[in-house]
Amino acid sequence: MAELIASLLLSIIGLVAWVYPVAGFVIAVSALILGARALRGSHHDWAVAGMTTGSVGIMLSVAGFIFSLAVGLYGIAVAPAPP
Repeated sequence: MAELIASLLLSIIGLVAWVYPVAGFVIAVSALILGARALRGSHHDWAVAGMTTGSVGIMLSVAGFIFSLAVGLYGIAVAPAPP
């Protein structure tokens, strides 16, 4: 039951933490792992909810990382050359 609650809480935190892609990714993966371990219990629906929300957090974190990388590389490419 503790893994189930931790999975749900971490997945919700992971949805908010995607703004910091590395932290959001680690938190969401932890939620996904705990949700998979909680599937052995009696509350399958809540475990699936935690895993689904954790998966969305992973996708958001990866998208945030790609966006940050693209914006950074674009800024380097467009920046004027030093005199």
